[in-house]
Amino acid sequence: MNNTRRQRLKEANKKLAEIIDVVEDVKDEEEDALDNMPENLQNSDRYEEIENNVDALGDIYDELQDLHNRLSDLAV
Repeated sequence: MNNTRRQRLKEANKKLAEIIDVVEDVKDEEEDALDNMPENLQNSDRYEEIENNVDALGDIYDELQDLHNRLSDLAV
């Protein structure tokens, strides 16, 4: 791979790292919302929705992190 393409991949990976940070922040905020939900709402549809969001965001975070690592390997 030439230096121009390698540099483009490094730039893309930097942007991906920023996206990963946003996804992690939103996941953390959803987890906080879940943790702070009153006991009487813990069996509600809203609680289940937030719980599903946390799980999905965790999966997305893991997949993005894997992609970030793979791009890092290519851009060396």
